[in-house]
Amino acid sequence: MLKIHDSYSDKDVEIKSKEIVLYVCGLTPYDDCHIGHLRTYIGFDLLKRVFIYQGAKVFHIQNVTDVDDKLIKRAKELGKNVLAIADYYEYKSRKLFEEFNIILADAYPRVSQYIEQIIKMVEVLLKKGYAYETETGVYFEVDKFKEYGRLSKQTKENLLKHRIEVDKTKKKPYDFALWKKEEDLIFWESPFGKGRPGWHIECSAMGISLANKITIHGGGRDLIFPHHENEIAQSDSYLGRKHVENWMHTGHLMIKGDKMSKSLGNFITVEEALKKWGRESLRMFFISRKYSSEVNFDEENIREAKASFYRIINFIESLESSKGGERRINKEIEELRQGFFENIYNDLDTPQALSHLFEFIRRINPIVEEIHRTDLERSLALLKDILFILGLDRFYEERKKKLEVVKEGVEKILKAREKLRERKLFEISDEIREGLEKLGIEVKDMKKGSTFSLKEES
Repeated sequence: MLKIHDSYSDKDVEIKSKEIVLYVCGLTPYDDCHIGHLRTYIGFDLLKRVFIYQGAKVFHIQNVTDVDDKLIKRAKELGKNVLAIADYYEYKSRKLFEEFNIILADAYPRVSQYIEQIIKMVEVLLKKGYAYETETGVYFEVDKFKEYGRLSKQTKENLLKHRIEVDKTKKKPYDFALWKKEEDLIFWESPFGKGRPGWHIECSAMGISLANKITIHGGGRDLIFPHHENEIAQSDSYLGRKHVENWMHTGHLMIKGDKMSKSLGNFITVEEALKKWGRESLRMFFISRKYSSEVNFDEENIREAKASFYRIINFIESLESSKGGERRINKEIEELRQGFFENIYNDLDTPQALSHLFEFIRRINPIVEEIHRTDLERSLALLKDILFILGLDRFYEERKKKLEVVKEGVEKILKAREKLRERKLFEISDEIREGLEKLGIEVKDMKKGSTFSLKEES
C-alpha cells in the first residue's frame, strides 16, 4: 500500500482507494517553463505511475491559468492577445514535458472556460456570508474560516504580515480577492460588475467542476501559501465539507544556494536544459532525489545522473544479450523486489529504492554470463516494471529499437571479427572494434564471444 506525506495533517497516510483523482496545479503560461516546473511534474508523474502499476484508475487534472496578472502584463509588453499568449506557451510547454516521458493529464481545464462556474461559486460564498463586496472587488473573509492556516502551519498574523495587499476597502488586510473589478485587457460581465476572477478561486472552481472529491491535490511547495491555503478556505466553505483528501508538495529547486524563480532571474528553461543535458540525464537527476526534498541543481549532479542512467540501461542490455548458464539468483531478485518497492511505497523514497537497484547491478554484473535463463527472464521482467515506475521505460524502448535496426549487420561483423580473434589477428579485430565505436556502437569482449551496445549519447 502506498503511503504519502500529507502536507495538511503533516502525517504519512495510506492511499487505499483504487479510483484516484489527482489534481496538480499547472502553469501560468506567460513565458517559457523552467526546470522547477519540470521537477514538480516529474514528481507527480512518478506518483501517477505507481498508482497505475498498482492497478488503480487515475483521473489526472492539470489546470491552465490563462487569466492572470502576469499574462496581462506580458500581453501589454508584446501587444498581443492574452489568451493567444497562453495558448502558445502552454502548447510549447506540454510538448517539452512529453519529451521527458511524463504521462499527459486527462484534463487540462482553462480558467477562461470556467468563468460561469467561478461566478456561481462567488455568488454562493457571498450568500453564505463567507465573502463580501467592495468597490474594488469581492473578497473572502478569512476570519470566517476557522481552519485557515492549518496547511501552512502558521497563524494568520504571522503568515500574512509580509503579504499585505494595499486595499483599504477590505475588512482585513489578509482577506483575498475572489473577483477583481477591473476592465483591463481581459474581463467578463458579472453580478458584481465587470472584471475577472482572483487567482485562487480559479483552481477551486475547476477542481469542483471536474471532481466531487480530489484524492490528492499537489504542486510545488511555494504554492502552500497563499494559493493552496486559500483554495481550502473557499472550496470547503462553498461545499460545506472537505474537497481535498490529501495535499502533497514537491521541494524547492535551488541554484547556487538560492531558490530558483523567475522573479530572481536565476531560472533555467526546460528548453535550454533539454538541449544542454538531454532528457534521460534530467529525468534521472530528479528521480534520484526525493520529490519533497530541497534539491541543488548543478552540472556535476547531472553528469552523475547520466552515468547512473546508462549504468541501468547497459546492465539490462547485458542481461538480454547473455547466453545464460546454470547459476540461480532467486535470493538476489527477491531482495531487489522487496527493497525497491518497500521504499517506493514509503512516500516515493526513490533514493533508497535506487540504492537497492544499484546494489543488485553491482552484485549481478560480474556473473551475467553464468545466470540461468529462467532467472535472466525474471530479472528482466522486474527491471522493466522498475523502468516503468521510474519513467525510464520509453528511453529504454527507443534505444532498443535503434539497436534492432543495426543488430543483424553488427552481429555478422562480430562473427567475422571473432574468427580473426581465433586466428590471433588482434590488430585487425581492434581496428574493426574502433570502426564500430566511431559509428556509435560499443563492443564488449566476453568469455563466450562479444556483445555490443549503443554508446552513451553526448
